Amino acid sequence: MSMDQVIRRYLDSSPEVEAMDRQVLAERASAKGGAALTNPSFFFVPAVQVGGSDEEFLFAQPLELNGTRRARTRLTSTESARKILESKFELIERVRALQGIYLQVVRSQEKLNLHVSLRSTASELKNIARRQVEVGTRPGIDLTLAEVEEIRASQQETLAKAELQQAVLKLSAAIGTASPGESRPLTELECRDEDPGLPPEPSLSSSIDQAKKHRPEMMLSDLQTARIEAEVEWVRAQGRPDLAPQLRFESVLREPRFGGLGLGISLPIFDHGSRRSKLTELTSLLEATKKRRESDLQKIEGDVASAIVKVQALQTVITAYNEQLLGKTQKLLEATTKGFQLGESSLSAVLEARRTYQLVRNDYIGTVLDFRNAQLDFLRAVGAAHPLIEERVAKWFEVKK
Repeated sequence: MSMDQVIRRYLDSSPEVEAMDRQVLAERASAKGGAALTNPSFFFVPAVQVGGSDEEFLFAQPLELNGTRRARTRLTSTESARKILESKFELIERVRALQGIYLQVVRSQEKLNLHVSLRSTASELKNIARRQVEVGTRPGIDLTLAEVEEIRASQQETLAKAELQQAVLKLSAAIGTASPGESRPLTELECRDEDPGLPPEPSLSSSIDQAKKHRPEMMLSDLQTARIEAEVEWVRAQGRPDLAPQLRFESVLREPRFGGLGLGISLPIFDHGSRRSKLTELTSLLEATKKRRESDLQKIEGDVASAIVKVQALQTVITAYNEQLLGKTQKLLEATTKGFQLGESSLSAVLEARRTYQLVRNDYIGTVLDFRNAQLDFLRAVGAAHPLIEERVAKWFEVKK
């Protein structure tokens, strides 16, 4: 199962994603409700005694010509967009965590393959030592050492199998399936030359520019600024006059008597301090948002620069492994094993070569995993989302018929 298949299955079957879908539907409904005209008012005042009420029924519909409806529409739409964007970024973080778990499965699988190979060669080494001991060309202690090496290799294989099983179960739980299937070999995930979505040599300036446009902090800061400005507009609109057509009935219960049509005019002349205090609060919040944005910009520049340095450093290390270490340790192991078979090398030399080979291969597997994670961290640092996430988010805005 490839990483894309794991992500797609998670997006299609995870209750977490379904919860986000429903949250988005709620936010869209909230934005739609905010754009509607405010509800009319109905007043029913029956007379308890004669002369107790000269107007039993009154209907009034504010027209919101003072700008409150427009400001409320803008306020609810920006708040809804902010919460939907938060859902998107939450989904990005969850998928990133899923990618990390997947890579751990691949790493465990590669380690198991390594230990299976070492256990197989240890068995061959024991058989060679037994034959040489039987013909008297090797001391019996060499056979004992070879048997110990085989037992050790078998134990490491058992531990590697358990580690892989644990990683697979963790991945299964993350995507909500009983068995995620076989992961791809790690070599298929190595990106030594080019990687989809990541330039071979990412430019710092262009990466920072991309991060400024797509990082969650920047996008949420823009929406927060728009929301505060819309709320300022809404508070100010409440302080302007508005019209409200009215329908009056002088009597309804005893004998219906129409009172006439009227046009009410609201005059919010006095403010005891609530609107003024609210405007002061929003102005301070707007300034705080701008300062926080400046701080986020500095953090983003540092994150992008750090991510590029890490990717480039790991790329250099992997190149050294591929061009030098892997080949040399493989040749060393083959040469000492062949020499031992011909009686030209000691068993201790073969065991030392095996230790070196195992150490280098383990380090290489870990380095490739770190490199892949560094690439994913770089994509997150510049605000890039996986294409399957963008596809899912696009569905959030599809019109439901």
